[in-house]
Amino acid sequence: MEKINIKIIKGLMYADVPFWSIVDNRYRKVFMLIDTGANTTSFAERVLKELGCFSNAKKSKARTAGGYVDIHEIQVPKVKIGSVELTNVDVHSHKNLDSFPFDGIIGMNVLSLFNFSVNFDDNIITFDGR
Repeated sequence: MEKINIKIIKGLMYADVPFWSIVDNRYRKVFMLIDTGANTTSFAERVLKELGCFSNAKKSKARTAGGYVDIHEIQVPKVKIGSVELTNVDVHSHKNLDSFPFDGIIGMNVLSLFNFSVNFDDNIITFDGR
């Protein structure tokens, strides 16, 4: 069982999630929106460039709540949910996220790997493996 602190801002859940930085050769915390309505984990393009993960990007298009957007498909080497390390996680990046007050969105391609519950009183998400 893994517990992660969350921040609730204007009714939305956010968490600092460790992603592997190829540039620094260590984990760096990335401020992510937790969105059960998002199919795929997505990043602001600038963040993936900072992590050194943009060099293997492939151009594509994705359908979002706001319509189709140009994206890049990328695989990040590692992400940690609590002490659980996930490897070779498929993510998207798009410039639309560069203007938001968070670095990216944790989507269901990561969240569905766990059973999880949210304790809004204590601002904690508890993850159990599947």
